[in-house]
Amino acid sequence: MRAYELTAGTPGDTQAPTVPDGLRSTGTTASSVSLAWNASSDDTGVTGYDVYRDGTKVSTVTGTSTTVSGLSASTSYSFTVRARDAAGNVSAASNTLPVTTSADSGGTDTQAPSAPSGLYSPSKTSSSVSLAWNASSDNVGVTGYDVYRGTTKVSTVTGTSATVSGLSASTAYSFTVKARDAAGNVSASSNSVSVTTDAAGGGTCPTAWSSTQSYVPGDVVSYAGHKYTATYYSTGAVPNDPTSWAVWRDDGAC
Repeated sequence: MRAYELTAGTPGDTQAPTVPDGLRSTGTTASSVSLAWNASSDDTGVTGYDVYRDGTKVSTVTGTSTTVSGLSASTSYSFTVRARDAAGNVSAASNTLPVTTSADSGGTDTQAPSAPSGLYSPSKTSSSVSLAWNASSDNVGVTGYDVYRGTTKVSTVTGTSATVSGLSASTAYSFTVKARDAAGNVSASSNSVSVTTDAAGGGTCPTAWSSTQSYVPGDVVSYAGHKYTATYYSTGAVPNDPTSWAVWRDDGAC
C-alpha cells in the first residue's frame, strides 16, 4: 500500500459582496430594457454582476449597467441583480424592478434622441480619460451612447459614463457623445470637452484600498494600478466606480 500525506488547506474567501442597490431603468424600447445600479463592495473585490429577468439569469456583466434585449413589446418584466466575487460568492438580490417595454412602433420611429448635455471629465490619467454626461430623452427610448474622440467613434455604452483608454501622456484630446435609439436614430453631438492627459507617471503604489477601512480626506491608497486621494470621509466607496468620483481623486497610474 502507498502512503499519502494529507495537508490541511487554507480556508478561502467566503464573504459575499454587498447587495447592489438603486436598480433602475435608463431606457426602454419595444424589445429591450436598459438597466443601471449602484456598485457593490467586497472584501477582495467584485468581479461581476448577474442580471435576472423574472428569476432567470440572462447575463453577467462587469460594469454597473446593461441592456436586456429580445423582449416582447408592451410586456411587463421584473429585473434583479446580484454581485459576485472571484471566489464565486454571490450577494443577495437587489431591489426588484418591474419594467414594461414600449409598444411596437411598427418600424416607423424616425425621431432622434435629444443631444446629451453636460459632458465633462471627472478624472484622467496619463493613458485614459473618464467622461460623464446627462442622459438624453427619446420618444421611444435611448438604447446607448456613442463616444467620440475627435471624429472617431471609440465606444458605445448603455450608461451615462465611459472611460477612454489607450491614450498618450501629456496629450490634448477632444471628446463628444451622441445618443441613439433602437431604430438607429442618432442625436446631434453633445458639447465638446477638451482634456489633456497627465504626464507619464511611475514609482511605487501606496497601500491598497480596503472596503472595510474608514478613510478621511487626505488619505492615499492604490486601486487597480492607480493612486487615489480621499476628498471626503468614506467606508466602502470603490475608488474607480463612477458613484465614488466625488469621494476619491484619481492621481494617475502608479
